[in-house]
Amino acid sequence: MPARDSNNWGYDILSAPVGERTSHLFLANALAFLREPRQFYIDPAAGKIYLRPENGASINGMARPNLTIQCNNAFLPASIQAQCATAGITNFQYGTSNAILPSSQVYTDRRQYRFVLGAIGGLPVMGKDWNSGASFPSSVARSI
Repeated sequence: MPARDSNNWGYDILSAPVGERTSHLFLANALAFLREPRQFYIDPAAGKIYLRPENGASINGMARPNLTIQCNNAFLPASIQAQCATAGITNFQYGTSNAILPSSQVYTDRRQYRFVLGAIGGLPVMGKDWNSGASFPSSVARSI
């Protein structure tokens, strides 16, 4: 009789399965089970595949966390310190990845125009030459 309704008797129960050498219990396709490198999880509802990479490997330019933050760091927000205490950890790894960001268009072409209008002149005053100059600068900068 197969094991049903939490019973523990019959010919096919977890403690004494039929065909002990070939009987195995497998739990499959749960995100929480990703423990080893190269394991994956398929989420058909979201249309995603999650992969646990080899240790230290990068995927499509994604950088692994490379900065260790101490939980007692005075600059950490209190909420983060509380989460550390709840999790029972004293530090955690932190890093960034730009691989998940879409490519962006950067406009680095800028033009600057400078205009200067000037005049130089002289005038004899009481037998002496007086010279003067004047200029009027203007500039415009545009990103193209």
